[in-house]
Amino acid sequence: MAGATSLPLPTQLANTSVRIGDRDAPLLYVGPGQINLQIPWEAGESTISTVVVTSGGVASAGEFLTIQTAQPGLFSLSGDGRGQGAILDAQYRVVDAANPAAAGDVLQIFAAGLGATSPPAKTGEPAPSSPLSLVTNTVRATVGGVDAPVEFQGLSPGFVGLYQVNVRVPASVTPGASVPVVLIQNGISSNTVTIAVK
Repeated sequence: MAGATSLPLPTQLANTSVRIGDRDAPLLYVGPGQINLQIPWEAGESTISTVVVTSGGVASAGEFLTIQTAQPGLFSLSGDGRGQGAILDAQYRVVDAANPAAAGDVLQIFAAGLGATSPPAKTGEPAPSSPLSLVTNTVRATVGGVDAPVEFQGLSPGFVGLYQVNVRVPASVTPGASVPVVLIQNGISSNTVTIAVK
């Protein structure tokens, strides 16, 4: 079991590597039954690639992986993509029952799977803060089922493959302790996570 401790991300951890198509994938974590990795930007979009895991010098059989243009996924505090979202306010505090959002507040929503950016990001390397890497396929957001104005959509500076979508809470959102938040890209909806709104 091992986690990456430096950037750019390594392509080998705990004597394990993963090859997607003709590229080695940057690894974040390797453990029993689980490997967390970044799909190389160079793998392309809407393609089918072969994935081979090599551990201890032994390669697995190849498995096919379809890489989509967009497959938005939201992070949650529980780590399973459900319940309280990994969503922060402008002061970098979790937007939950102890710190509910209000109409007009800006939310920082963290996600994966939003696809290509301009300028293009570099595989395994942290996203730059200047210039920002902006998502090329428009992202929509809903808060409590209401369209929320998107103010930023791109890679979160300093992180590898982590997207950030900043939205403003609409005035017409019904307050509650578990208000649903969803991102939509290319007609594909993300999983639903929640925030608190007062």
